[in-house]
Amino acid sequence: MLRGSNYRHPCGSGDSRRLRGEYVAPHLGQITAGELADDWLQRKASDQKPSTYRTTEVTWFKHVNPKWGNTKVVDIDLDAVERLIADMGRMIIDADGEGSKKGSGSTVVIRAYGILAAILDSAVKARRLPRNPARGVENLPRKRPKPRTYLTHDQVTLYADEAKDNRVLVLLLAYCGLRWVAIALRVKDLDLLPRWLTAVQNAIQIDRKINVGTPSPMSRDRSRCRSS
Repeated sequence: MLRGSNYRHPCGSGDSRRLRGEYVAPHLGQITAGELADDWLQRKASDQKPSTYRTTEVTWFKHVNPKWGNTKVVDIDLDAVERLIADMGRMIIDADGEGSKKGSGSTVVIRAYGILAAILDSAVKARRLPRNPARGVENLPRKRPKPRTYLTHDQVTLYADEAKDNRVLVLLLAYCGLRWVAIALRVKDLDLLPRWLTAVQNAIQIDRKINVGTPSPMSRDRSRCRSS
């Protein structure tokens, strides 16, 4: 059977995408990353701890929003995301050939990328994009462990003595393995008979305000105290 020049297969490219559930209306991708970020940040404010959310919020406004806030999500591609990753870690050289601004560390770069990728994930779930253009980058920096310094018993004693009224607090941190943010202890957290001290709260200062919450399951501190 002859087919004219205006013949259109019933399963053309747009129709086939609809059948596979992959079709996205072009106008839905015209929303900017900044517009999506507003709702995304509101959701994160409800399910992240205050300290985590504060870090997320600062990273978005300082590192991600200046570059992508006014960009339509449909205009974001993998190459541009990889360029952003490279630029964030690169030292800025001034006219004299000297470094005028140090590049961001690997932790900041990975966090900024993760926020952008997560916002674009929400765009995919909302059927604004067929796929996430930020997934599949190949130039994320690797985190390198920092060298740790450990105090000797004599150094701990010297430091505790210098702390005067806070001597017990210094010894508690040194020998019970607690982190500073876990010092939100109450009398009921101390069990004298088995000599267990259980930290079930933490206290974190955010913008001059102390936020008392609970440690995450992975970081909950439980330490058997030494007698002094």
